[in-house]
Amino acid sequence: MARFTAAGTYTVEITGALLADAKFNTDPNAFDVCIEVRDPVSGAEGVWRGEFSNAYGKGKVSHMQQRTLTVQSLEKIGWTAGEDFSQLPTLVGMTIQVGVTEYTGDKGTFYIVRYLGGGSAEKPDAINNFAERMAALNGSQGGFQQQPANQAAPQGFQQPAQGFQQQAPENGFNQPAPQQQAPAQQAPMPMPMPGMPQQ
Repeated sequence: MARFTAAGTYTVEITGALLADAKFNTDPNAFDVCIEVRDPVSGAEGVWRGEFSNAYGKGKVSHMQQRTLTVQSLEKIGWTAGEDFSQLPTLVGMTIQVGVTEYTGDKGTFYIVRYLGGGSAEKPDAINNFAERMAALNGSQGGFQQQPANQAAPQGFQQPAQGFQQQAPENGFNQPAPQQQAPAQQAPMPMPMPGMPQQ
């Protein structure tokens, strides 16, 4: 069997659909819904496995059971039978899209069918032009838009005093401007109380 050799979204034909023992869940009642696929262009084959159990997902889907997640994945390729898996053979012969991702484990690197219906198959590339993008999004070359000098400041915001300039710190990080302190006020003199002798 030829395997997938790169991550990506592939248009494939379903060559088999069956229920198998769960690959990762040790609950004896858990099982996997398996969709076998073949890329007609490269001949690469793979298997998508959806766990059917009462265990909860991880991360963003930790509030959903695996059985629900599996049915939702099947629905992305046109499945309408819910949990009636006696209908699985009706999927064989369908042309669908799948997302293949890279997986590195103890036995090396493999490319596995991870998503039905395409989806987030490829790893995102990190951007290296953040400053330019921020400048473009904010409408200036200097980063975040600055408030024009003649525009009134929003309520609760105090403009710095005229002639005050903040020096750039030596470490290059922005630091808050030093707070100006109000001049010290003298403590009020105690007032004599009527009927009390003064000292």
